[in-house]
Amino acid sequence: QRQWWRSKQNLDYAFLMWYATDVSDYYMQLEDDIQVVPQFLPIVRSYIQRNLVGEQWVMASFSKLGFIGKLFNASHLSNLAEFLLVFNAEAPCDWLVWDWIDILSPEPVTIDIPDDLEKEYMQREEAKKKGPDAFKKLPFMRDDLQLYYLAGSDVFRPPARRTWMLKPALGVNGVRHRGFPRGSIRSSMESQPHYDANRAYPPGDEHGFVTSDTC
Repeated sequence: QRQWWRSKQNLDYAFLMWYATDVSDYYMQLEDDIQVVPQFLPIVRSYIQRNLVGEQWVMASFSKLGFIGKLFNASHLSNLAEFLLVFNAEAPCDWLVWDWIDILSPEPVTIDIPDDLEKEYMQREEAKKKGPDAFKKLPFMRDDLQLYYLAGSDVFRPPARRTWMLKPALGVNGVRHRGFPRGSIRSSMESQPHYDANRAYPPGDEHGFVTSDTC
């Protein structure tokens, strides 16, 4: 039931992000039961001007809690929404976002997540043996993510990166450029006239690839 709820949350956030695309320059994920501190909005605006404008960034966090308070450039929203939609049943949104950042960033950011989570789990088990007082002194840990990880999910076990597998640099101010690298598509399926496989890439062709072959 918990996994079903987190999956639905991913879908809710995905549709919200699609709705918010092109509404503003930035997007921050909040929830309806949040009460922010005084002067929160001026502080966020000041931080953007002092630390983000003109820099290469993907996400800025204004809260330690899950997916709350995460700021993105609005040009990323449709891409992030697609990612949450595709992997909605694989993991919670506050974990998926790190894999999504990993895809955009020149350097991987999720390599240490499994080891860190395993370390936290072992700390829990040791504290349980010492008694309730030791357990209460532990720092904040996410029970649902611990259970999800121990259930055998390998979403956060990225393969080792080769040094030559470089990614293009991010645009300044966190803007995502919508260009596509050169590529061509060939298919053994017979295409309809004027609807050959090359129309499938880059995406956006109003006609696309059409075939009468069946699987």
